[in-house]
Order: sequence, then C-alpha cells, then structure tokens
Amino acid sequence: MREDRYLTVQSDYHKVQVPVDEIMYITIDGRKTKITRADGSSVSTNRSLKDVFGDLPGDVFASINRGIVVSKNYVRSEKNGLLTMKDGTKFKRRVRGDRKEKPKETPVLPAEDRKNVPVEELKLWLGELPMPVCMLELVYKGRSGSASFVVRFCNSAMEALEQVRFDEIRDRSVAAMPGVGRAKWLTVFADVAINGGVRTVEDAWDTQGRFMRLHCYQPQPGCCGVVLTDLTRENRLVEKLFHRG
Repeated sequence: MREDRYLTVQSDYHKVQVPVDEIMYITIDGRKTKITRADGSSVSTNRSLKDVFGDLPGDVFASINRGIVVSKNYVRSEKNGLLTMKDGTKFKRRVRGDRKEKPKETPVLPAEDRKNVPVEELKLWLGELPMPVCMLELVYKGRSGSASFVVRFCNSAMEALEQVRFDEIRDRSVAAMPGVGRAKWLTVFADVAINGGVRTVEDAWDTQGRFMRLHCYQPQPGCCGVVLTDLTRENRLVEKLFHRG
C-alpha cells in the first residue's frame, strides 16, 4: 500500500496539506510562492520557494530555473532546454551560458514594483505587544543599484526603545533607528530577507550595559522582521555569578 506524503504550508492564515504526488510545478507569483497541482488548482503561500523546495524529495523535484521547480513526473517532453508540462505550460531550463549572457537579477524587486507591507494589520496584531518589534524591507535602487533597508513598521515598544516616532521614520532608511540600524546587524537582516530562515543574535545594546536578543525572521520574501528581548537582567546575573570573589 502506497504511503501518501504531504507538503504543509500556510495559506491565508490556514495550514494546507498538499499531497506531494499531486504537485506539478512551483513558481514565484509576485511576493508569494504558487504551488500548482495536477488538477489545475493552486495554493499560494508566503513561504519562500527555496524553503518549500527543501521539503520535497530531491529525486522527484528539480529547480530548472530561477523561481521554477518542477516535478519530473509531470514533464511531458523536453526539447532544446524547453520543458513542456502535462498541462501544456512551458518552462525554459537554465543553462550554463544563461548566466554569462545576462546580468545577475536582484533577489528583491525595486521599490516602485513592490506591494506595501500591510501596516494596518501589523498595528492590529503587534502594535501593543510589550516586546519591541519592527519590520524592515530590502529595497534596490533600480536593477543594478545599491540596496538598503527601509522601515515599514515598528510598534510602540520599539518607538519607546529607539526614542523615535513610526510616523516620522516610516519608509525611511533603517539608519533612522539608532539601535536596530547599526551596521553590525545589517548582514544578518540581509541574509534573512533574501534566504529566509531564522537568525538570533545576542549582543550589547548600548554603553549603559543593556543587553538584547535580536530574533530575526522572514515574514515574506525581501523582508526581515526583528523582535527584541531585553536580556539585561539575565546578563548581569551571569556576570555576578562568574566574577564574584
């Protein structure tokens, strides 16, 4: 008897289990990952395509080009690097020469092509959370320009910690936040915004001896959410324990 395998994803605030054997191909659709099934139906999720691909059996699924993963079981034909799926959809397989013929694409769309982070929803759910929270978005100035993080949201606890007003720093560079915007953490934020996953950093916050844990996660591709936990008390207890007498 065949054992069914399922891929579990979050879609519109609900967990959906998609039978792996029914997945025909997976593509990037705007800011979401779109999973197309053999019956023509589809499921969209905020999980990155890289993350979804990692949960699928490597002997069946293949990444054939940027933002395209296909099931070998649903490939009808392939000719000159062009794959035709069983529903008639065609995909071009990436070849080694492709990377030499065109410049590397930026992993995040320019700001003018992006949809806004849902600030009102974030205010509703995170606005009064006692932990400082902010949402950063990695934005490129044109396809070959420099990249920088802009502040899309911060809650009242973060405003108090950074001594800023969200209305004044909204859509401005993260440098407007003297604590979170320090250069030593930007590489962590960029790694999470581009590659997904979760990163945790613990470090001194200021010269007054405050110590913070920065918990970074990817709420959607191109963004990094930062949640702060004050570890000052715990850190001071540890210091006393190891430095007494």
